[in-house]
Amino acid sequence: MGYSRSFHAPYKTPADQIPALKKKWEEERHQAWRKREGVWIARALVGPLFHLGLADLAHAEHLTLIEVAESELLDELCADRRLGPLIVARLSDRIAAAAPGKAQDLVRALLKVGHTPKLVER
Repeated sequence: MGYSRSFHAPYKTPADQIPALKKKWEEERHQAWRKREGVWIARALVGPLFHLGLADLAHAEHLTLIEVAESELLDELCADRRLGPLIVARLSDRIAAAAPGKAQDLVRALLKVGHTPKLVER
């Protein structure tokens, strides 16, 4: 349940302020939804589209790829509650794509859990 689906203006709110308050409430609700669900939507879409050849991630700007030596390590990273949300698509058994704009967050999270990432810019 977590949130109300209908807007109720505070008691004694002037009628001319109600549309602005309602718009602000709708924007806040939408932002909260995008923050909560955006990672899962991106993950659900990007991976299958890449494997079907419908999305070419290699040409995306500012794409951060994660490459590990063993597939088991990537399994652990994806399952980790801190790192998992930062990984949007698994491209192979040893390569995954990070969420756009989250490269620094990913590096910090990797360092925090004891990994030493090597950064390569191309």
